[in-house]
Amino acid sequence: MNFDEISFVVFLIRSAPNLQELHIEASTVELNQEQVSGYLKRLHCTMGKLRLVKLTNISSFVPEFEFIQFLLFSSPSLVTVSIMEHPELEPVEALRITKKLLQLWLSSAVSKDFSSDSKT
Repeated sequence: MNFDEISFVVFLIRSAPNLQELHIEASTVELNQEQVSGYLKRLHCTMGKLRLVKLTNISSFVPEFEFIQFLLFSSPSLVTVSIMEHPELEPVEALRITKKLLQLWLSSAVSKDFSSDSKT
């Protein structure tokens, strides 16, 4: 997945104002982190009906955290976020990711679910 594909996915999400559930499977790719970060920070949209987000194969890439942050701050009705890390992720790295994600949600009412079981 390249930057053009990411921007197209965001375009599709923004074009679906009644979107209530979102399931995304991440893939490990090299991206220009500054380009992705800048793009997501410039977006000004609200996904008012999004209630459930399920992300799978999450690793430790900065663009993934930027996208999760974008979803959190753009989705006032978001109730549950389920995140499953990549199955080959080392336990120490998985713990680091969990801590970093929890920092995003310290004051959020969003339910959190961190799992390493990709069958969930």
